[in-house]
Amino acid sequence: MKLRDIEKQKGDLNRVIPELVNAHGQHETARILGVSAATVNKWLKDNGYTLKQVYVKQEGSAA
Repeated sequence: MKLRDIEKQKGDLNRVIPELVNAHGQHETARILGVSAATVNKWLKDNGYTLKQVYVKQEGSAA
């Protein structure tokens, strides 16, 4: 399946792909959409998305 077809089915890819990737990761998103992980990765990069990791302290953790 091509990303154009996915966009016709699911709507705006700028809403769909990042939401899926944040919830499931790139490989599972690719499986869900029926494309390769490389396709998802390339789409993210081509559309200006970058990975941002954030450390947060859990409540009740020792200082």
